[in-house]
Amino acid sequence: YYNRGYADFRVVSWEGVHHGASSEYTVTITVEEGERYDFGTVNVESTVEGVNAEELKGLVRTSEGSIYKAKDVQDSISAISKRVASQGYPFARVTPRGNRDFGNRTIAVDYLVDQGERAYIERIEIRGNTRTRDYVIRREFDMSEGDAFNQEMITTAKRRLDALGYFSTVNISTQPGSASDRVVVIVDVQDQSTGSFGIGAGYSAGSGGGFLLEASIEEKNFLGRGQYIRLAAGRGEDSRTYNVSFTEPYFLGYRLAAGFDIFKNENDYDDDNYSYEDKGFSLRVT
Repeated sequence: YYNRGYADFRVVSWEGVHHGASSEYTVTITVEEGERYDFGTVNVESTVEGVNAEELKGLVRTSEGSIYKAKDVQDSISAISKRVASQGYPFARVTPRGNRDFGNRTIAVDYLVDQGERAYIERIEIRGNTRTRDYVIRREFDMSEGDAFNQEMITTAKRRLDALGYFSTVNISTQPGSASDRVVVIVDVQDQSTGSFGIGAGYSAGSGGGFLLEASIEEKNFLGRGQYIRLAAGRGEDSRTYNVSFTEPYFLGYRLAAGFDIFKNENDYDDDNYSYEDKGFSLRVT
């Protein structure tokens, strides 16, 4: 709803009714949509000396007359924050100010860039990871101990950690450090199962066909190192297949995925007293 123009949307209530005879629940959710809004005028202002607001307008994802989308506002904040930080203002803060026009059903948005409080990261503390290694978590941050604290980079790191699929929960909070301008970043995670086992079966009517059976094992966080590995083996009446895949998501310390695939296929054709073997490997970089 928030991304479809309904800025005032809210869930009023929900109710679950249990049906004892069937052991089922009926869940009723009552919502209030509110009015649908478009974007009104959009502007960027800056109180930070050296930051040109006009140059930042090209980064804004919201435009006057388009349907209001909360995600576009957040994307605009993120883009402006990254640009300002890259220009040497790591403490700058971007705040959106919305002004509703109820008559025209529009929301004007001003992005205000001001100078936030100076703070530095004293340390990044990782908690709760019983399997995943610390460095796998730390490398998702574009900052380290001693760097300027930037909330936008913290938000980006959380999105990356959520997207990994290694954790059931990811929470990032801050605590005061040893001095007024020092911040401790606390990363609480909970590891979840990342392995899977699969069996597939099929039938091929072609030459060398018949019943086919394949078993595979897949692990997305191998040994807690964030690496991906898959082993698969298949067997048919006249064929055998073997496959190994491996991917390192941070090749040579860069956010660059590299890996390899090895395969081997064996086929026996008893009617023709003939056998065929195909094997090889490929390298991948993405």
